[in-house]
Amino acid sequence: MIVKSQEKLIRDYVAIATVEEIYFIKMNDIIFCKSDGRYTNFYLQNGKVSISSKNIGDYESRVLDKSSFFRIHNSYVINMRYLKRIIKTDGNSCEMENGAIIPISKRRLEAFNRFINLKD
Repeated sequence: MIVKSQEKLIRDYVAIATVEEIYFIKMNDIIFCKSDGRYTNFYLQNGKVSISSKNIGDYESRVLDKSSFFRIHNSYVINMRYLKRIIKTDGNSCEMENGAIIPISKRRLEAFNRFINLKD
C-alpha cells in the first residue's frame, strides 16, 4: 500500500533537471511547456519559469500526464486545465489562463480536436 501512494506522489510531480540540480514541481502547477532547442521552459501558475536541460519530447513522451497535457505545436505542450479558449481567427491558437497565446500547428489540429472531443 505504501508503494502505491509513493508512486502516485511521484506521478504528481515533474523532476526538472538543470545543469546544477534536480528539483520537483507539481504537475498541476504547469500551465504550458515551451521548447527552446535542447532545453524546456516550464511556465508555472505562480508566474515563474523553470528551465530544464532536457528536451520537450522527453517530458511529453515519458513524464507528463497524457490525460491533461497535449502537444499542440512542435514547440509547445499545454496543460488543458489552464486552457481558457481556442481562437480560430488568424490560424488557430490557444489562450491560456496566464494570458499566453499559443499557436496550434495545422498538422496537430485534427488530433487536438479529437482530444477535446470536437471530432471522432
